[in-house]
Order: sequence, then C-alpha cells, then structure tokens
Amino acid sequence: MDVPPYISSGANSRAHYSLVRKVECADSPQAANQFLLDEVEAIRRQLTDPALSLEKCREHLITLLYCHMTVSHGFLPLNTFDFALSHAVTLAEAGRSTSQKRMGYLFCAEVMPADHELQLMLINTLRKDLEHEDTSRICLALENVVVFSNQDLIPAIQARLSDLLSHNSPHVRRRALLGYRSLGLPHADLLSNIDLKVVSRCKDPDQQVVGAALSLCVRMAQIKQPVSNARELVNDIFVTTLTSSAHDKPEFICTMLSALLVVGLSEDNVPILLQLIRSSSKSHERGVLRGSFALLTNIAPDRLLSVNLESPVHHIRPLLISRHPNDVYLFLSCLECIDPVLWAGTSNDIPAVLDGWEVERIMQLLDLSDTLVRKTTLRLLHRVDPNIVSIFYSQAVRNIPSSLSVTDSNERALRFLEIITVQFGEDGELYARELKDILLRLEQASLDGQPVLEAAIDKVLTYTRYAGIDFGIGFSTSLLTFLVDPVTRLSQTMMVIVAALATEQCGKLSIRPLDILEGFASRLPKSTREPDFVFR
Repeated sequence: MDVPPYISSGANSRAHYSLVRKVECADSPQAANQFLLDEVEAIRRQLTDPALSLEKCREHLITLLYCHMTVSHGFLPLNTFDFALSHAVTLAEAGRSTSQKRMGYLFCAEVMPADHELQLMLINTLRKDLEHEDTSRICLALENVVVFSNQDLIPAIQARLSDLLSHNSPHVRRRALLGYRSLGLPHADLLSNIDLKVVSRCKDPDQQVVGAALSLCVRMAQIKQPVSNARELVNDIFVTTLTSSAHDKPEFICTMLSALLVVGLSEDNVPILLQLIRSSSKSHERGVLRGSFALLTNIAPDRLLSVNLESPVHHIRPLLISRHPNDVYLFLSCLECIDPVLWAGTSNDIPAVLDGWEVERIMQLLDLSDTLVRKTTLRLLHRVDPNIVSIFYSQAVRNIPSSLSVTDSNERALRFLEIITVQFGEDGELYARELKDILLRLEQASLDGQPVLEAAIDKVLTYTRYAGIDFGIGFSTSLLTFLVDPVTRLSQTMMVIVAALATEQCGKLSIRPLDILEGFASRLPKSTREPDFVFR
C-alpha cells in the first residue's frame, strides 16, 4: 500500500508515522497485529517514566488509540489498554491545552468500560470543566457529556447543565441542549424541569442554537415528555423562517422539517410547504426537497388539492431522467410520500401527472442493478396497483432460463425475494408459500444440480428476524408444516432455512418436535437413515 510522506500523512509524531507505515506495509494481518502488540508493550514501559510530560503522554495515547482501533478483533485481551486509563484521566484533568484535555477524554470514551473504577474521577473532571470560566473548556466538557451517558454523571452536573442553557456563548448553549438530548433518552426525568428554557432557546437569535433546541423538542416528544405547545412552537418557527427575507442554511431547514415530521405540520402551513418544495427543486437542495415531501405523507389528498392547482410531482419530474442514481432514487422516494390518487390517474376526477414515457421509464427501473432503486420502485408500483407487481412477478418467473449458474441463481433469488417481500411482507403464510415455490423453480433451472443459495438464506433469515412476531410465527409454522408433509417438495436451500427456523422455534409452535425430527429424517438419503447401531 502506498503511504504518503510524513509531512502530509496527518501522523501525530514520527513514531506514530513509523508504526502506521509498518502496519500498512505488513505482509499479513498476523504480522500487522504483532507490530501493534509490540508498540503497545513499548508504550506501556514508556508511560512508567516519572518525568513523562503531558504532551508526550498525549502522543502516546494517540498511538495507543490507533492500535486499539486497528488491531484485529479478538487478538488482544479486552483489558489490554487498561494500563493507560489512569494516564488518560490525568491528561483530561491536568492538560494545559484543549488538545491535551480532548485526547484524555477521547481515550476514555473509546476504551474505558462504563463500570470502571475511574469513571467517578472522570465525572469529577467533567464537573470542574463545566464550572470553568473558559468557554473552550466548557464546550469540550459538554461534548463529552454527550458521550458519557452515565447514571452517576447526572447528579454531578444537572444544576450546572441547566444554567448553561442561558450562557452568553451560543456555542455553549447549543452544546448544553445537545447534552440534554443525549442524557434524556436513558434518563427521561432529567427533561421534566427544562420546559421553559427549551421554549426560550427555540427563540434564540443564533440559528444553530434553535436547531439544537428543535432536535431536543423532537427527543422530548419521542419519550412522551413533549414541550408545552410544541406543535404550535415548531410551526411558528417554520412560518417565521420561510417567510423572512434572510437566506437560511439547508441544514437548519432540514432540522426544522424533521421536527415537524414528529410534532405535526399545521394544515394552515401547507401552502408554505408547497412553496418550499417549489423553491428547493429549483435550487437543487435535495435534503430540503426530500424532507418537504416526507411531510406530505400525513396530509390528506383533499387538503393538497384545495390549496394547490399544480401537483408537487411536477417539480421532481426532471429527476427521473437524470443520469445520477441518487437523483432517480430521490424522485422515487419523494413520489412514494404522496397518495397515488394525486398523480397516478387512479381516480376519474384527478388526471395522471406523469406522461406515458415517464411511466415506462419507472417500469424500466425494475431491471436496474441498484437494489435500493428496485425496492423503492416495487413499493411504489404496488401502492398504485398490486396487479402491476403481480404481473411483473409472473413474467419474471416464466422467463427463468433453463440453465443457471449458482451465481445467477443467487442473483435471481434476491430479486424474487424483493418482489415477494413487497407483496407478502406482512403475511408469513403467503410469504412462505411463494418462497417455497420460487426456490424450487430456481433449483430445477440450475446447472449444478441442487445448489444451496447462501445469499437467499441470509436474506430470508434476516428479514424473518426483524419482520415482527406475528409474521415470524406464521412463516415458521408454514415452513415446518411443509417439512412434516411428505408430499410437499422442498429445495435444498429451503431445507437449510427450515433447519435454522426449527432450531430456533422448536417447542414454541403448535407442531410437535417429534414430527419435525421425523420430517427431517424422511427427507434424508436412505443410506444416512440406517445406522449400524442403535442408541439405548
């Protein structure tokens, strides 16, 4: 690997650069791990020097952190770097510069376990830095409050953190709000007494502070402790921001749109939202455009029609013919936010917005290599008319070639899984039936006999794990029912999926474990079912 010269490498020291060079140029991962271990041991000895300066300690901690993040997982014991924690806490406490203190905090954040005995010393250091007069030290401490969501931290800093919401520096106010947002998720009671201060910060003259306050409002709404009149407050900010002549940063507008997505957009502000869609499409602010369309999801079609004669879809049509995949995906994801009745021509009262060639272009997206674009297109078409996806699926099944390699079989299996997930992703029984049939068809079309399609197995099992309890029960029960039925044919890929589910679900479903074992035994080759001896 080409390693840049030291002057442009970003290395902290010559020793750090030398180590990185040796690791990157190592002949094998084992050799690289050995270089890292040797460096850890060398630094262990150097840290025992009583004359060690704080700056040298900082350099050693940077190198140790590089070793910690680069070494292969499991090569070193979990407590390998514990010897340096006391030095990191000391550096955070006694560091003369912000860079020294930052390195001490960072090393502790990355390496120190949550229940380590030095946590209390670190919390005490954080408290002292929060009470310091230097703004840079307060900001550094607040940044680490966001990282250390420790139960012992709250009583030590709660009063000071509340005071910092009214600090003179906007940098401090912003970080204090973010600190509350971080601590509020595991400790919701912490947010119960700052309602008025959050409202005040939503009217802060600094826009970054307002953005942090909006993100805290979202967090408070998510944990069921919303700010008083949060909906009206955020909508007022929305109106004030977009009706003023000042140019606002897209990042702030995106934050505001995210907050509105949680607290809700007032129907009176729908015209302003449509104007934002129009302006952001012209200025190519893609994040603002996507966030604006996301708000349309919760607006009734009748309301949109009453305030706008032109469909919002008109403003995103140029994205469909873009050569950039990101633009095409943006078009699809925005279109997915709007009720199809407003653009697809499914109602006699509302004409179709897209021309015939544009609809054809959307259909062509089903054959792209981009997985995300294909999935979004399938969801979109299924929402317009489920029959469109059903016809496409039937044609794809009929057109399976008679001789497929394992690679081709895996690729086609993944594409078929995308379709049946959209069609039957909430019905475990139907999903299982379609999966059984398509895997059997692919096995019959394979050049390699009865291949096991690993990509399909991974996809199915992953989806089953996260699809929900009802889906999982229906899916597992259906597959195990196929297994115990001697007439039902199962592909080799399906047998692996069934075996994995049987291991996890055996005894939890209505099918007897003995029937499951007999189902497996009946499908094994005869030579493997006749043991030479019998267990007694």
